[in-house]
Amino acid sequence: MGIFEFIIKVIRMNNLILPGIILSTALTLFAGCAPVVQNRDYINDGNSTKYKLSTYTTLDSTVNSFNCDTVITLERSGCLGKCPVFKLALLSNGSVYFQGRNQVKRTGIIDTLFNKNDLAGLVKEFYDSGFFRLGGKYDLTNCNGPTDLSSIVISIKTIDISKKVIFYIGCIDYRTEAKIITELADRIENISNVSSWIK
Repeated sequence: MGIFEFIIKVIRMNNLILPGIILSTALTLFAGCAPVVQNRDYINDGNSTKYKLSTYTTLDSTVNSFNCDTVITLERSGCLGKCPVFKLALLSNGSVYFQGRNQVKRTGIIDTLFNKNDLAGLVKEFYDSGFFRLGGKYDLTNCNGPTDLSSIVISIKTIDISKKVIFYIGCIDYRTEAKIITELADRIENISNVSSWIK
């Protein structure tokens, strides 16, 4: 057990909830994550977003190649229309990995950078929004709604906690949950600076 994990364990054993959230957020942002290489040959796509094609074959293998203590992922699935299909990951070293699959401007795996200072606020939004109180899966097996819409999958991993939620946006029985998921998804997209690759 590392020193960071030990500190978090002591906090949890003593029920120090708020200090635990603050400390675990701070530690996850600065501990145990490979740094971004700053002198890479980034390309400008004309939209002020610098990127470089990744040599990895899947986004998951990309993320797993780093030892980042904070990883947030967002995935959007297809639908019967022209819904963008992609997955992206924000890492606490300041890197963003985007895997475009269908109905997006950029396909394959591309990486860029984001402002790491935004990550602490985003992690706090996960707590404040009630994300960690959601169930793990909302789809047509446990809700009513049309069958031609897409799903959103959001996951977060820190030193202290990890959670993944799959939400079919056609679910009409979970409006509060839908608001939490869609607002977090939009926030993740905004922070990641990948909008020019999607639309």
